[in-house]
This record gives sequence, structure tokens and C-alpha cells, in this order.
Amino acid sequence: MKIGAGTANRNEQIFGVLDIGTSKIAAAVVAADPGLPRTAAEPLPMRVLGLGLQRAKGLKAGVLTDLDQAEQAVRAAIAQAEQAAGVALDSVSVSVSCGRLKSAHFAANAEVDAGVVTQADIDRMMQGGRAYAERDGRMLIHMNRLGFRLDGADGIRDPRGLAGHRLSAHLHAVTADEPPLRNLLLLIERCYLGCDGLVATPYASALAATTEEERALGVTCIDIGAGTTSLALFVDGVFAGADVIPVGSQHITYDIARALRTPISEA
Repeated sequence: MKIGAGTANRNEQIFGVLDIGTSKIAAAVVAADPGLPRTAAEPLPMRVLGLGLQRAKGLKAGVLTDLDQAEQAVRAAIAQAEQAAGVALDSVSVSVSCGRLKSAHFAANAEVDAGVVTQADIDRMMQGGRAYAERDGRMLIHMNRLGFRLDGADGIRDPRGLAGHRLSAHLHAVTADEPPLRNLLLLIERCYLGCDGLVATPYASALAATTEEERALGVTCIDIGAGTTSLALFVDGVFAGADVIPVGSQHITYDIARALRTPISEA
């Protein structure tokens, strides 16, 4: 991406983030400096260079209903963030709440041909897990390992270098229906942007709202939006569940307006 006369430094990596919600569209330009001193366990330091907020149009419960209106709102939010940061984005990471997001837990297996587990064995097992998660027209958004098992022995964190014959992994995957995601990617393309990746909205909300200690102890994060309510579950610091319900605060507002016969702005 092109760096302008803003607050970005030449040695920083610039990222674009886009959240397309029912009531608002938020865009952010974030800078990360990989050269700063830190330990291996610490996350990469980030700072926000610019923000853009626009009222959402052409969306209902996270699903596109009018592509032209949604495009105008996304373009305005991106332009606002770019102007504040002094950079021109060419790609963004996009949060996803549409497509009936669902979690699934399953096991993937692989035979250890050499008798000692290698990275190739793990990659082959994960490839099989991805193929299983994407069956029935679902698109994989996120997949993480909850634990390994080697020849029936549980509790293995890193099996590489260990001797065994059968490797298994307990996997957690978040998937969505493919057509709504294709429409979302089409919207990004119409704004002349690439997509660096899709992030499940419940996961992103939980990382923003909870601490590392809370996730290690086990926590459920509930994010009540205008058109959807998302839930994310962490166990022992690991992302273990997610769901999106197509009911949000906007529905409560409409119920109050109907019951009290008052304008929506007052409700």
C-alpha cells in the first residue's frame, strides 16, 4: 500500500481492517512495527493510524440487500480512514457475521509413515480437516487445534519429533454458507480492494473485549450488535466455540416503538 504524508513510518507494516455491520461500517488503518523489542509470547505491537465510521446502507442482519448502497458506505468509510492515516489501502481484512456462522468440533487423523511425527504429517492431517469442514457447501473461516493425540495418548501440545504411528487432532472450525460470503467479497472488489483474510466477528470481538487471563480461565463473550448477536467461547485460552444469532438491539428498538407507538429515534 502507498504511504502518504501521514503518521506511518517506513519500517512499519500497514494493515487495513473493515467491519461491515447492520447499523454502521467501521474501517481502520493499523500500523505494526516488527522491529520493536518483544518476547516471543508477546503480540506484535499495533497502533491505529486512522478510523472511518459511516452509517450502514444496503445491509440487514449482516447480509447484503443492496450492493450499490453498501458500496457507497464502504467507500466512504475507507476514504475517511485513509485520509486520517495518510495512506492508500489496497487490501483489507474483513470481519464476517453473515452466512449462518457455526462452530463444529471433529477429529482429524493421519498415519505417521516414518515412525516419528514431522511437520508434513501435521500439514497432511490439517488438510484433511479443512476438506471435512468445507463439505456441504460451507466455507471455512477459522480453524484451530484444541489438542493432539498420539497413539491414543492425550494432552500433547506439540507432537513433532515424538515417536508414534497414528496422529490425531481435536479441531474446532467456524464455517459459513458460501453465497453470502461471495457477495461480501464482491462488495470488497467493487471498492477496488483486495481481501487479506476473513475473520469471524465473534472471535474478533472476544479478542478485543477480553484479557488473556480471562481467556485462560475460560470466558464467553457476547456482542450485541444492531442486527445480530455474536457469541465466542474460550476454554484454557483456546477459541472453542462461536455462534451468530440474527437478532440484535435494533429489533428491541422496533418492539419498543411499536408497543409505545413512538418514533424509532425516541425508542
